[in-house]
Amino acid sequence: MSASVWNGPNDIVTIASGGTNSTPFSMPDNALGVLLFLPTLTNSVKIQALQPKDGDQDADAWADLSTILTGGAAVTVSTVSGLASATAYGFDAGVLGAGVFRFVSGGAEGALRTIRISWRVDRQRHA
Repeated sequence: MSASVWNGPNDIVTIASGGTNSTPFSMPDNALGVLLFLPTLTNSVKIQALQPKDGDQDADAWADLSTILTGGAAVTVSTVSGLASATAYGFDAGVLGAGVFRFVSGGAEGALRTIRISWRVDRQRHA
């Protein structure tokens, strides 16, 4: 592993018992990749992004996160959803883009759920 790339930091977000939305999280600077560790869940989850606000008194509004994939002449738009229980997902941090995110369960969770997020970061990108 290159000395300029390291595994960390790690984030922990939770979905309350009986709840559907996780605590929010954001991607650290210079993130290259991410690994999501989903616990045993009652439902599958999706990822939402916090929409930008025009004023500081505006209510929070969330939108389902979608990715745009291009290949040749084809353009595919895909919602980041259907993430299954007790699974680890690894992907390029560019899938998230930038912003504030949360996980949303397809229904009320039967207990407190803890989701762990591990980031792979280039610590010398702006050195």
